[in-house]
Amino acid sequence: MKKKESAMPRKLNIGCGFDLRAGFVNADIREPCDVKLDMSKKPYPFKDNSFDYILMNNVLEHIETPLMVIEEIHRICSPAGTIEIIVPFYNSPNAYNDITHVRFFHRDTLKDFDINTKGKRYEASPVKFRIKTVLHPSLFGRLIPKPLLNVCAVTIGNLVAAVTYKLTPVKDENSPNE
Repeated sequence: MKKKESAMPRKLNIGCGFDLRAGFVNADIREPCDVKLDMSKKPYPFKDNSFDYILMNNVLEHIETPLMVIEEIHRICSPAGTIEIIVPFYNSPNAYNDITHVRFFHRDTLKDFDINTKGKRYEASPVKFRIKTVLHPSLFGRLIPKPLLNVCAVTIGNLVAAVTYKLTPVKDENSPNE
């Protein structure tokens, strides 16, 4: 009788650090992890469309090549999948108080990847997504009504602690990687 091979989980926790999650493939450059992964080198060791959910929790701000990372997570995410990227907001102390942060993120940082963005500044990459952005207020920011917070967050520091981008990849069936 042939031994049944266990299927790889369809969820990826990329840049997991010590946040190892059950039911996920936990990938990081350092152990402990399930898959050792240097995010600055492609291709990542996963087949196209391997994952239905990809989590990057406080990782992308540490990466010097974010365009390449975004292109790779687009490749390995299934067409109906979700990619959740959580990063410190650019004018929050969480963004600039860590010397290992090499990049800052505004609520509109990824808008050029969004197929619904009108008046794009430039084509940073051929990959596209549908993107929902969620601002997470700081303790002080929670005292401000949400509509006002959305306006003030870009000019008054420390109102927003983090931003979450929820991306759904848009994949063209005529593309050679799909």
